[in-house]
Amino acid sequence: MPILEMLHQRIALLLIFFSTQTFAQSKVNDGAWSESYDSGYYYLNRFKPGPSMKYFSKAIYLSRELPQWYRAASLFGAGQATWYAGNFHGAADTVEMAIKAYPANNKDEIILALRVLSNIYDELGSFEKAFTTIQTALSMNKSTAEYNTVLPLVQMGKLYKNIGDFESAMHYYQQALAINPTPAEYPFRELYHSLGGLYVARQQFDSAAFFYRKSLIGNPLSKLIRLRLGELHILQSRYDSAYLYLEPLYTEARESEDINVIAGTSIGLAKVMRYRADLPAASRLATEAFNLASERGVYRFYQEAAELLALINEEMGDTKSALYFHKLSDSLQQASASDVYKGQLFAFRQKWDAAAHAADLRAFLSGFVCGLVW
Repeated sequence: MPILEMLHQRIALLLIFFSTQTFAQSKVNDGAWSESYDSGYYYLNRFKPGPSMKYFSKAIYLSRELPQWYRAASLFGAGQATWYAGNFHGAADTVEMAIKAYPANNKDEIILALRVLSNIYDELGSFEKAFTTIQTALSMNKSTAEYNTVLPLVQMGKLYKNIGDFESAMHYYQQALAINPTPAEYPFRELYHSLGGLYVARQQFDSAAFFYRKSLIGNPLSKLIRLRLGELHILQSRYDSAYLYLEPLYTEARESEDINVIAGTSIGLAKVMRYRADLPAASRLATEAFNLASERGVYRFYQEAAELLALINEEMGDTKSALYFHKLSDSLQQASASDVYKGQLFAFRQKWDAAAHAADLRAFLSGFVCGLVW
């Protein structure tokens, strides 16, 4: 055999060897990555952000020698775990990184991540960012999957509800209802949960209770909906009924590290204790919610807890503390009103631009038809 031919064969064998080794190593990394990634979601779905974050961090590390999608998926999981842990700014930054890391052809994953990011911006009171993010998701969607049709519409409705535009909120919810989401699945449950919230905002409490209970189909032990029903009973001055929902939920939420439910149940129980004239217990629960909301940056609960502590301290005769919490509550309300006003302005601009575009189009078509007749 000629020397040159032997050399070519040896080079070919070496290339096969190294490519096989690389492929084998990739498969090993892929398997380890999948194990970490799946474990991250196992804990995330059980509202345990601490262990979830540990596994997603490992998945991010293992993704360094894998295709780009693996890193993006790992970052998205880590962003959700950070969100569940109550670190909203960190969650927004991480989910943004995931969206940028996803390959352009992974549209379904990008739309899902955009919806989650819009939710986080909503929690932060950044309504303009929340609107633009979910609008991007809606404009990208070409599929019929309920996660990418129903849920973005629900998110848009929630944003309009949060800035006080109930008519526009219902418009988007009706679009989601028209899709007829599968009963008991998450898009169905989230739609009915959000409709319940809209009716609470309208102070139509019987309708709110109906939709909240519908959202329990498929997940009858939902902590979030049980919290909503407890809050609804407080709005109706049914404090004993509220206590039956909130007291067991308080213990469950603490065990699961669900920050929003812990803060929500603490505030709800503080209101019940205040009604029962157990002011020390009310103060303890409201202070717990206040400290947690302050530490984690959960803006809505921070303001609500401050307002409640002002009332409790006033009734306990602690004028100095009452004045402090009144001032803090007022400043937080003003900041919240400013955020809502910015959101209202943005939504108005969007509607104005859409109306102007429609008017221009009608004028163009009218002129075009006249030209044809002429």
